[in-house]
Amino acid sequence: MANLKIICGDITTLHVDGLVLPAHKHYSRSRGLSAQVFDIAGPKLITACSLLGKSHTSDTRLTAAPNLFAQYIIHTVTPLWSSGDFGGTSSLELLELCYKNSIQLALEQGIKSIAFPALGTGNNKTPHSIAAHIGLTTIFEHKDLFEKIIICLHSEFARSTWQDCYDTHIKNHDIAQAS
Repeated sequence: MANLKIICGDITTLHVDGLVLPAHKHYSRSRGLSAQVFDIAGPKLITACSLLGKSHTSDTRLTAAPNLFAQYIIHTVTPLWSSGDFGGTSSLELLELCYKNSIQLALEQGIKSIAFPALGTGNNKTPHSIAAHIGLTTIFEHKDLFEKIIICLHSEFARSTWQDCYDTHIKNHDIAQAS
């Protein structure tokens, strides 16, 4: 079983094999965490991403992680939150695919330790309570495939929301009963 941690901190300082990053469809510098990572990684990341082309929501691509403590960046194109489409069903399915595709790409690359932010919650506005359930459920289903998984949130509010979701829905209930 992976060592799963939910923390509040700066994901760019984590020593992991792979860092998952929410991405723009052109894999270019955006706002929020994307801007922070691009600013640290510098021109090498800009050049690498310029070769990735355009993608669709939930697509993932891999680049090196220059100037970061991670070896690789897993870029995933996250969906915009849309609560108007019958509870955001398509947005939720796409967000789940972002996690699944990131995990699959990490496994294909031989990544043993991975860090996830709260995908879809920043610029794309998915509520943390919803993103936490989707992210944690998907990550928990694949936890045994990694040595270390860190979910790194940008605020104590986000960390608390994700921890509550884990304690209430994941750790002892939904996933355990499905086994």
